[in-house]
Amino acid sequence: MRTVPLSSYRSGGRRCLQDVALVTSVRMAETALGRGGDVAGRFGADRSPVLPGEIVGVAQAVGTGLLPINGLRHPPAGRACGWYIWAGEELSSAADFFEPRHVEHLGPLSQWVRPYLELAPGWRFLIAPGYEDVWFDAGLLQGAQAGR
Repeated sequence: MRTVPLSSYRSGGRRCLQDVALVTSVRMAETALGRGGDVAGRFGADRSPVLPGEIVGVAQAVGTGLLPINGLRHPPAGRACGWYIWAGEELSSAADFFEPRHVEHLGPLSQWVRPYLELAPGWRFLIAPGYEDVWFDAGLLQGAQAGR
């Protein structure tokens, strides 16, 4: 087992409250991630649930045991709901980093991320065993405002 300081998950001046012991070969099916529940209510966020048939961008590494799980939501466009979900500390700019998936096809990942998918555009989350961070990032909305 190795201990990973939560400050290594994300920088940017946000305070991390605790360290989490992570097993390097953790399997998502055996791990409780974040707190779930009424995420929007706990963080005072607007709700904008993903609808059946909408598309989520999911990185290939999600579901492999790589942690933390990250998500960010841009404004929706067409059938894409704006959510992009990836695992690990690095967000790649490669064109094929995210694969489009219908929200109904998130599989086992759904049980951990579903509560966060109610957050409106502009919100982000980072979850790991025993850790949850949810915050608003106005920069995610700037492109949409510039296009008006």
